[in-house]
Amino acid sequence: MIGILLSVLCIVLPMNSSNIRQWLKAGDLEKLEDVIIDGQGQKLLKESSADDKTRAFLRSVPDRISKMDAIHKVVEEGDLRQTKNLLDRRKYAMSRDKNGVSLLHKAVMNGRTEVAEYLASNYPEILNLTDAVSKHN
Repeated sequence: MIGILLSVLCIVLPMNSSNIRQWLKAGDLEKLEDVIIDGQGQKLLKESSADDKTRAFLRSVPDRISKMDAIHKVVEEGDLRQTKNLLDRRKYAMSRDKNGVSLLHKAVMNGRTEVAEYLASNYPEILNLTDAVSKHN
């Protein structure tokens, strides 16, 4: 379900600078977090906000990007234990890297069958997630 929603979000509300500015102004932290989950967190690095909560969120962006990078790295390496540890929020399973590649596709492309099976069985919504590798869903 989350995968479908994120895919729809990307179609209906593209993560362009205009929408990002609107989300910053509105203090919509959920949509701003989706920018990071979608692999586009770098778009938030130079942004600012008058809102305290949004400013605090923006200060956390580099750490959040690092966490997404770490998750993608352990999936690519096939480290199932670390994958389980780092996926401490369901939403993280829906993440893409900066090139638009999802965790599941990264696991499959690198022959990490055990990790791919874990992701598919524990996060079935990931099966509907499209990325730069597979745009057919």
